[in-house]
Amino acid sequence: MLSCCQETESFHPTTSQDCTELMLNNSIVQYGPSTKDLPKIDVMLDLPHSDGYVPTYWPGQSISGQLNMKLPTAIKVTHLRVALFGNVQVHGDLPELPVSNGLFDYHQNQQLVNTGLRVIKKTTANQQDEQEEQTEDNRMECENEDIQQSSETSQNRFDTIPIYDSNDHTLILDNGRVGHQFDHTIKPKKSSEDRHIESLIKKIATAENFSNQCHGILINPEANGLRNSVSQNTYDLSANTHQIAFSIHIPTTRKLPGTFNHPNYPITYRVIAIMRCLRQTETGEQVDTVVYHTIRVRLEAVSDVNSGSLGSPIQLLPAYQCVRNNGSFKNRICTYFLSSSSVLTDWACKSLSYHQQYQNSERISRTKPCYSSYLQLCPNLPRQAFKRSQEIPLILILKNYAISHFKISTIQVFVQLVRRINMTCSVNEEVESIVLQSYTAIVHCSQQSATHSFFKDSSIHLDLSQITKVPNDCVCTTPPNVTKDIFEISYSLKVKLSVLGASFKQESSLRRNSISVSPAAEELYVAVSKQHIASYDEVHPTVGSIEGHKQKCYDIYVKPIPIMIGNVD
Repeated sequence: MLSCCQETESFHPTTSQDCTELMLNNSIVQYGPSTKDLPKIDVMLDLPHSDGYVPTYWPGQSISGQLNMKLPTAIKVTHLRVALFGNVQVHGDLPELPVSNGLFDYHQNQQLVNTGLRVIKKTTANQQDEQEEQTEDNRMECENEDIQQSSETSQNRFDTIPIYDSNDHTLILDNGRVGHQFDHTIKPKKSSEDRHIESLIKKIATAENFSNQCHGILINPEANGLRNSVSQNTYDLSANTHQIAFSIHIPTTRKLPGTFNHPNYPITYRVIAIMRCLRQTETGEQVDTVVYHTIRVRLEAVSDVNSGSLGSPIQLLPAYQCVRNNGSFKNRICTYFLSSSSVLTDWACKSLSYHQQYQNSERISRTKPCYSSYLQLCPNLPRQAFKRSQEIPLILILKNYAISHFKISTIQVFVQLVRRINMTCSVNEEVESIVLQSYTAIVHCSQQSATHSFFKDSSIHLDLSQITKVPNDCVCTTPPNVTKDIFEISYSLKVKLSVLGASFKQESSLRRNSISVSPAAEELYVAVSKQHIASYDEVHPTVGSIEGHKQKCYDIYVKPIPIMIGNVD
């Protein structure tokens, strides 16, 4: 019969307990007077830990702390381990349910890292020489002698041996005795006990997915092959409070993803202390007991924003929007089809680019045909990767190639930072797309008159670097190879421009307004807040009254701009 006692600090205690009951097949009992005679272990990290703060670590650092064992009665320890466990999961509202956000149902639980230390009794040099001359049973018996009862002495009487990472079988921490050499090239051979403890650690971490920290006791755990195996590092502990210092090195042999707190796609890391022991009841019966304590930690992934080609400018394609001409019937028919058909629009974009190159090379100044009456939006981003809280120097260049019959008065800029999750374990299906932040700016023309205000320049530069920033709490871009090809986390910028202006009859507008338009005329506007853009040029030339114009609005969409979010440079 398997029973469990728990004491949790969690985000969703009921959900966590239900998951434990499902996975470990036991009834849950809270700590209380009935459990006062049961052993208990606590992990105390050197960094502060509370409900509102989770300690943060980086690969290559060490997670240091102290393990406190409160033993109401004497026990025989068969296995004591402190491990760093990380996993990536995909599940529904409960960990045992699949997620159904797309075409397929997904349910994944992949281990990322399971490495740490096994705590054994520390032997003296004389005891070590004696052990070499004794049999296996006598060696175990020798290890069980002379354990002091005081917490201060017991701290000095323990030693830690490294546990190999179960993924890549590399040595994580060299805390062995002086003179002992480890062969990093030899794959460690795991006993049935090691495999069983690793399985328990994974089950505990999955069951306590929503908990900040949790205590638990499993009485008489089911382990058919484990009962016949006797550990050579078994030792006795008397009833007392024992303190053991530990330090777990975070591996750098393989890139690990950062912590991702998500209800359906979490990436979590925990320090788990687990002890398997034999304790004696009042009736004299020895009961096999597993005691554990888990505590959540945060891991930051090392993501360099200057690696590779991330620091170079991105090659971005311009976006086009055809503008209707109020001129001849032929022009109106052509622009109508070019604006309403996606197939023709693609063809028109190619024609526009060729036409523009031809005009620039030949410097021809003449009235553009119907397919050259358009608005062009060119996004410019000098680099692809950014750190948290860093400004995104996005510049938009709007060119009006229909200025002879369409004049711009107001420009609205909409920029969204979008985070996407794609399931790379299947068909790269997008299962989530959320807007993290939205940025809005309104461009008012500074060239105002008593009745109208229009941009006189055919090229308008919009600098959005002061309003577009990466949020502080963004998780780094996560490629699929670091999540064991389960999913990837990517970011992109969605840009939309709403151009409001007035349409005129071409001949009358040119005749009534002797405004010379230079193809090279440009003006720079800088966004200084989320709702206003100020102009560098505050000159307000007089523009005559124009009659018979018609207000029009055109929306221009830019293809999503992929960006990377990192944390080091």
